[in-house]
Amino acid sequence: PRTAVLKQVQVDGKEVPASDLTLNLGSELILVLSTKPGSIEGTIADFKPGESSSRVMVLHPDFESSLRVEGITMAAADQNGKFRVEGLAPGAYRVVVAELEMLLLRDPEILEKLSSKTAKVTVKEGAAATVSVSALSIKESEDIEAGN
Repeated sequence: PRTAVLKQVQVDGKEVPASDLTLNLGSELILVLSTKPGSIEGTIADFKPGESSSRVMVLHPDFESSLRVEGITMAAADQNGKFRVEGLAPGAYRVVVAELEMLLLRDPEILEKLSSKTAKVTVKEGAAATVSVSALSIKESEDIEAGN
């Protein structure tokens, strides 16, 4: 079976971000799906086996719009610091490498602190985007968790 991803949402003939979806009685809703999902292939730039985090978090949508925990995809880097995330809808993403608990990502302050530590990448329909990102040190991850 092929994977389908949400490509576009239209309400009454106008494109709207899925996060801003509001329907009124009688509204016409159109969901445009794509059977050509994109992917992100990346490398942890400063990867050192045993010393660096291998937990990769792909955050969608980009921080410039609202971010929900449901929009976070987790991946692990291999022994060479490489990772791949597949089945992504077209759009802007942020990638961060850190040892953080998923529950902490419900906190808007932690997400805000992460925003300056991420790499931006744009995924196009049916294509693989590439990114190189530095891992947050264990201390940086602990500081974010502690609210510093």
